[in-house]
Amino acid sequence: MDHFFPTIFFGSQEDSLIILKKILTLPYLTIKLVVTQPPRPAGRKKLLTPTPVGKFAQDKNLPLLTPQKLDFKNQQKINQIQPALGILAAYGQIIPVQTIKAFPRGIINIHPSLLPRLRGPTPVAQAIFNGQKTTGTTLFLLDEKIDHGPVIAQKKTAINPKDTRESLTERLFFLGSQLLEEKLLDFLTGKVNPKPQNHQRATFTKLLSRENGYIEVEKIKKALSGNHNLTNKIERKIRAFNPWPGTYTLINNQRVKIISAHQKNQNLKIDLIQFPGRRPIPWNKGLDQSLFQ
Repeated sequence: MDHFFPTIFFGSQEDSLIILKKILTLPYLTIKLVVTQPPRPAGRKKLLTPTPVGKFAQDKNLPLLTPQKLDFKNQQKINQIQPALGILAAYGQIIPVQTIKAFPRGIINIHPSLLPRLRGPTPVAQAIFNGQKTTGTTLFLLDEKIDHGPVIAQKKTAINPKDTRESLTERLFFLGSQLLEEKLLDFLTGKVNPKPQNHQRATFTKLLSRENGYIEVEKIKKALSGNHNLTNKIERKIRAFNPWPGTYTLINNQRVKIISAHQKNQNLKIDLIQFPGRRPIPWNKGLDQSLFQ
């Protein structure tokens, strides 16, 4: 291989590993550093737990950096490596402009939507919730604005009727790994030129919280009784918010998590629910159905 590109990878989530594992197979790249979020308290015992990317890097003896933020001190560590390229996938922090400038070939972001549509933090959930039939993955170069930089390559995929946020996100990052394999070397050798986005067509997504998953019990009753519009919206919301932030309703002031549902004819059919601190159970065994007549 005539070309050799020292690379820094930025990523944190389980889906980030799909991209990192692909990078490790590309002979013209060498990972000089993995940057991920610092360990956070997790589980009932609140034990400090590394990100999936952090654990993988430790297991593979990859150089690892876990900054609270990319400040001047951490910027110096990156500069010392003299990277040619950065690749980012679900890192979870804003990359400062001075960090982007440290990479002669830029930082490539793998974004799970067809930019400029659905910029921001929750494109997969929004695509499902919108009822879109298709979405896709975009490779683009970071600039000073969120999801704003020029596009290197895109690939489409259908949104399946049973897709959840989890299943669709995984598929979109696999698409991203395919795009890297197909297009990255052409970009690095000047055979592919990034194209500016049409910013007038941009749409935006927002961060989600647990409260965004609330569904009024009266709306659930109507959907169970065949209100087609509500059935569609609620069923899509349950899939779009699975696993995070989840959907729930309040019954007798008790929070009931809705894990899965489907449509039958024009009626909503709830499959699994969960009470706080308990295992998931079937809807029709966990609640008095007369409450929904």
